[in-house]
Amino acid sequence: MKLKYTGIIKIEPVLTSKQMFRVTKGTELVPAGQVMRLEYIKANFRPVCSESLNLMDPDRNKRLCQPIIGE
Repeated sequence: MKLKYTGIIKIEPVLTSKQMFRVTKGTELVPAGQVMRLEYIKANFRPVCSESLNLMDPDRNKRLCQPIIGE
């Protein structure tokens, strides 16, 4: 069985190991504080598309749309 889950987590490196990362902002399935190896993260997660997150930004029109000359 394959299931698809969408959620965003934030991770930071563990200071004592270059191969381990701690979840700083988690979800229901990946709780904050969990420590994971880099290989596991690469195999099971993918980077967030920054452009899609910008759609939630209220100032996106100012940043994404070029100003009209003369305004």
